[in-house]
Amino acid sequence: MTEHDWSATTLDCLFRTLSHQSRRRILVFLAREYGADEAVELERFAAELAEAGVAPENLYHVHLPQLDEAGFVDWDQERATIRRGPLLEEATPLLELLDEHREELPAGWP
Repeated sequence: MTEHDWSATTLDCLFRTLSHQSRRRILVFLAREYGADEAVELERFAAELAEAGVAPENLYHVHLPQLDEAGFVDWDQERATIRRGPLLEEATPLLELLDEHREELPAGWP
């Protein structure tokens, strides 16, 4: 994973990250269901996300690489685990705000 400094990460980067429903689901699920230091087996995580409509092939080839590169998740490919990335805590207030107002947002949230 690339080291990031939140001050160097723009709000535009966060909105680009949140622009895809699957990435929103991944981040909301990770923030809601798992502790800050908890490493989750990727196979278990993928199965839980598949139930929420995130296609496994897109998880591994599209969304996890983007989220890892942006610093929102820490994806350990060798150990096949995922955990909260260093920037997820910074994004959590926005995720919570959007989740709290999901009834007022267009369909598709998260």
